[in-house]
Amino acid sequence: MIAPSQAPRRLLPALLAAVIAALPVSAPAMQGGQQAGAGRLQAPAFPPPGRVRQIEMSVPVPIPTPRPERSEEPSPAGKAGAAGLPAEERSCRAALTTFGIDFTDHAPIAEPGGCAIPHPITITRLSPAIALEPVALVNCRTARALVDFFVAQVPSLAQEHLGQAVQSVRHASAYVCRPRRGTENLSEHAYGNALDIGAFILSDGTTIPVEQQQDRNGKAQEFLDAFRAAACGPFRTVLGPGSDADHADHFHLDMKERRNDYAFCQ
Repeated sequence: MIAPSQAPRRLLPALLAAVIAALPVSAPAMQGGQQAGAGRLQAPAFPPPGRVRQIEMSVPVPIPTPRPERSEEPSPAGKAGAAGLPAEERSCRAALTTFGIDFTDHAPIAEPGGCAIPHPITITRLSPAIALEPVALVNCRTARALVDFFVAQVPSLAQEHLGQAVQSVRHASAYVCRPRRGTENLSEHAYGNALDIGAFILSDGTTIPVEQQQDRNGKAQEFLDAFRAAACGPFRTVLGPGSDADHADHFHLDMKERRNDYAFCQ
């Protein structure tokens, strides 16, 4: 028989166990149970929005390479579209560039009646030291013949007969779409093959017109005669005062092609 004084002591442990069993299971304990349970899927862990943005912004983005600025300088061989020209045209333009002659490619010319220059150019100089006024529209073959002649022969002719340099040349016509006077045949001007020279301007400012002058000094006339004689050969046609009335005031120089390389000089 249990003594009355000992009964509460023996019941105390049982009461404590009952109280603990009645308490609710805590959240961590439940989570632990779920993790341990077989076949349970856990929701994927996503980082908070702020962190996602940080990760996205940290990916390196390549900076586009800036395009080079467009060059306004003309191309070396012809200053415009030389790559599409025939070989002889490219070679001609290269020769002008070698001489130091500036030129500008012009749009192809094709007019009613047959006047045409497939690959025309404009020039303002006959040599680095001799200007051409006004600007002349010709084909490149004619331009090169002019430059060859004025570089190789005119300076020495001027020094020999005038004692000074030719500074510029004034021309009367280059490309002109017209027939030869009194015929239906096109002039060589209609193909950019010709240049008419009206006057020479010397380094001291003196102007020597080609047209015959009664009071012209002997040295000036000697120079004109020597120029005319030297031009026959480099040019296929040379006409001037005394040839006919149409050429009384200028020298006509052209590159007309004839059989056997024949030159007509009068």
